[in-house]
Amino acid sequence: MKPSKRRSRLALVSAVLACAAILQPTDTRAEEPKFRIGVVTFLSGAAAGPFGVPARNGAEVLVAHGDPITLGHLDVLRRSSRIFDKVIVAIAPSDSKNPWFSLEERLAMARESCKGIRNVQVKPLEGLTVEFARLHKAAAIIRGLRKFSDFEFEFDLAHANRLMAPEIETVILMPSQDQFVTSSSFVKDIARHKLSQAAAFVPRCVLPHLRKRLAERA
Repeated sequence: MKPSKRRSRLALVSAVLACAAILQPTDTRAEEPKFRIGVVTFLSGAAAGPFGVPARNGAEVLVAHGDPITLGHLDVLRRSSRIFDKVIVAIAPSDSKNPWFSLEERLAMARESCKGIRNVQVKPLEGLTVEFARLHKAAAIIRGLRKFSDFEFEFDLAHANRLMAPEIETVILMPSQDQFVTSSSFVKDIARHKLSQAAAFVPRCVLPHLRKRLAERA
């Protein structure tokens, strides 16, 4: 290669490197840790309150009544667990909703259902979810949105959460297409008429609990 061409190429490389140095970010602040905690909520109606928040240091919290836990819950939970390093499923007491199952039963069903997801813990929810999320250093609220008619409620809820905890964001996840209609109340309505049909909407471990409760209510 002729000396003139070599000098030209060296000059071009130097120019590229100079541009890269100019464009390099100059912010010397420490990067935020990638380990994330999250809080997810599936509550609805007035009982929902400011629930469900993903945390800053590596876990996600999924808040649900879980009466009973459904495949729709697990769908959003699994997808959330791929976003966050740790997922905390917070089961709400929901005494005002006259649940079929006690808090202890719902915790047991949720723990059994989540056994195959390595980064999940199940805990009872105490107090407001915003406070629960802060306790676990949560950074964002994860909500499942099943249909467009729920959007207005979710919008108001996200705004209320932001007023109480401006450092916490709200993230909306759509369920998979085959879980759009799945909810705990939907499952119980089906189970009342034909328990075997409810099997398509709940984890296998939930069916014995439904069968027992239906027998007690007969």
